[in-house]
Amino acid sequence: MALDLGALGKGIALDRIARHLRRGGCPSALVNFGESSLVAIGRPPRGRWRVALRHPEGGFAGEFALDDRACSTSATWGQTVRLGRTVLGHIVDPRTGKPLRRHAQVTVLAPSATVAEALSTALLVLGPRALHDVARDFGIDACWIDRLGIRTTPGFGIRRAA
Repeated sequence: MALDLGALGKGIALDRIARHLRRGGCPSALVNFGESSLVAIGRPPRGRWRVALRHPEGGFAGEFALDDRACSTSATWGQTVRLGRTVLGHIVDPRTGKPLRRHAQVTVLAPSATVAEALSTALLVLGPRALHDVARDFGIDACWIDRLGIRTTPGFGIRRAA
């Protein structure tokens, strides 16, 4: 067994980079740590930072604006391990000690990358019913995607991809 703090570590690193850029006077930047972890500083010179959100079944679910916020996407199928004939996901429910069985993806928009990383994984464990309560309690916006469809908090603002 191994404990991997990669996602949270990426969030901490992104926040440090963003803080350094802001202190250096950078008015606009998009820092990308591998598709699932982003920080937007300000807005680009023209328009807004537009981010395409992959759909777990293939293609894209849509796009959203990421202005002066961080974004993290967590999914249950991202990293897997095979145990005999069973494929297990990398996210474990701490209440049961077992890997999550649901096939879902959560994207969180938050003021910091550390918060976005932590809450995207936590929401996968808590399930879609927790989406609005967590969003309200932590001041974030979120998008849950599974086989039943796409659910968002009011401020997420996803537009269908063309």
